[in-house]
Amino acid sequence: MFFLFRSRDQKELLKAEMRDVLAPTLQSLGFKFTSNNMRHSFPITWFRDNTHQIDVVQFQWDKYGRPRFVINFRPFESQDDLVICRERPNSINAEEFGFRAYMEDNREPRWFAPDWLIGMVNPRAEFRRVVRICRDRIREIDGFFKGGAPSSYMRDSATWYDKRPSVLSTLAYHPPHRRVGR
Repeated sequence: MFFLFRSRDQKELLKAEMRDVLAPTLQSLGFKFTSNNMRHSFPITWFRDNTHQIDVVQFQWDKYGRPRFVINFRPFESQDDLVICRERPNSINAEEFGFRAYMEDNREPRWFAPDWLIGMVNPRAEFRRVVRICRDRIREIDGFFKGGAPSSYMRDSATWYDKRPSVLSTLAYHPPHRRVGR
């Protein structure tokens, strides 16, 4: 039963499902991970190095250890950013990201997390459902990196919880000390 699992056990089941489903999807899209611990965990930071930009996708886990996460992503295009990303990919953190992808398209965006009631009946099936939705978001992010329009599940993290603008006039990045909105 789902409620008998500790949060850590639930998170490990979710990571195992992510290793089985998301890792091959990310690798097929040309992304590499920044560490060699795929056997024991799911890598947090993935990147794809193109000549003119580096696409970075980062999975940010819940700080309290619950089995939930959100996807941060950003194309790095300036020469300084490219050097940092290529030399020290593990030094990239969530504060440097301009965009987020969520599980659902609500006014209050929902992190990727299992539904507790459905999870009580069949936790593995619920984790599979969450990871399949995440795989769809990864494909939408890939399309965004390649110049496509953002989906309704993507948000500009500089404008707290507002929908991402429908036009791609700029990929303006606002450093943490210059965030707007809120």
